[in-house]
Formats: sequence, structure tokens, C-alpha cells
Amino acid sequence: MNMSIDKNIRHLRKQAGWTQEELAQRLFVTRQTVSLWELGRARPDVETLEKIADCFQVELSQVLYGPEHRGDGLSRRLLIWGGASFGVGLIVNLFFVLMNWAFYRPEAYQTPMMVPFLGNLYLFLAMYGVPVLVVVSGIALGCVLLSVIRPKRTVLWAAAGLLALILPVGYVVALAMNIPYWVLIAWDLQPRPWLFFPAGFVIGLAGGAVWKRICSQK
Repeated sequence: MNMSIDKNIRHLRKQAGWTQEELAQRLFVTRQTVSLWELGRARPDVETLEKIADCFQVELSQVLYGPEHRGDGLSRRLLIWGGASFGVGLIVNLFFVLMNWAFYRPEAYQTPMMVPFLGNLYLFLAMYGVPVLVVVSGIALGCVLLSVIRPKRTVLWAAAGLLALILPVGYVVALAMNIPYWVLIAWDLQPRPWLFFPAGFVIGLAGGAVWKRICSQK
């Protein structure tokens, strides 16, 4: 597999719409250094290659081998996200099915573990656990797709992430503190946990974009 790092850096820079000077400023190197990279007369070290990948918000493999390798890593991460989300969702749903089955059987309901432990776990998952898991799944998908969507204006995305954070945090606080009026809204949201997924997705994108910007400035 031929590594054309010079061509890959030039391609990524032009794709981002940056000049050599702009890329140099983001990496804290000189424009001449970037020019030498793109001419193939010098090669960045491993640490710098990682910074270049973070700067362009792509995988390191794209800097090393070209943009055609983006899909391999992305597909793998999507499979991991899908498998983990499906697996956790299946386990939680099976738990709810078994609990609902047991609630209609007095002999099961009166067992020592049913009310103090499993009953409380059932209520906790229904009220807090499922919405939080949906938010976490959305955050994970946002982080996975970060290299594809590549948010440009970090400040705007940070603001969007903070706004999206209001939904899950407000939901948990309203239920936990029993805040008048707001708790009614929270109870309306409780049977619709899928509404929390877009908020988690935006939080994941925003958090990833801010983190990459911070790392690129170190």
C-alpha cells in the first residue's frame, strides 16, 4: 500500500479551503514546513501526523493512505455503535417484558427481591435509565459521524450542544426535584425516549468538534 502523504495533506488542505499559511498556523509550524510536506521533501513525524488528522477532523489513515480509506474505519465504527445500541436496547426491553410478565403473577410479585430491588430497578430504568441510554447512543453516533460531517464553526456547534443538553438535564432535574409544571412535561416525555436521540446526536457532534479544536491548538 503506497503512502502518498504529501498528496494526501494537499488534498485535505484544499478540501478544507485552507491556504498553506492557514494550515501552518493551526499546526504551529511555518508555511515553508507545510510546503515541504506537500512537495514530498519532508515528512511529518507520527505526533504531527496525528495533529494533522485532528486538525482536518479525519482519521489518521486518511492522512497516511488517502480519503478512500475513510469508509473502512467509518463502517467499522458504525457497526460497533449499531451492535452496542441494539444489544443494550434488547437487554433492557427483555427486562421490561419479564417484569411486566411478573407483575401479573402474585406469586412472583411477592418474592423478596421483586419489590425492593427489581421493582426499584424497573422504575429507575423507565424514568431515567432509558432516556439516558438513548442520549448516550445519540452522542456515540455523533462522535462516529464527526469525521464525515466535519462541523466547521465550532462556536456555533458548541452553542447548539449546550442547547441540546438542556433537554436531558432538564428532564432528569425536573423528575428528581419534582419541579412544578416542568415535571408534567418530563412525564409526557418519559414514554417517548426516542425524542432524546437527536439531542444526544447534537451533543456528540458539538462535543467532538470542540474537543478536536482544543487538541489542534495544543
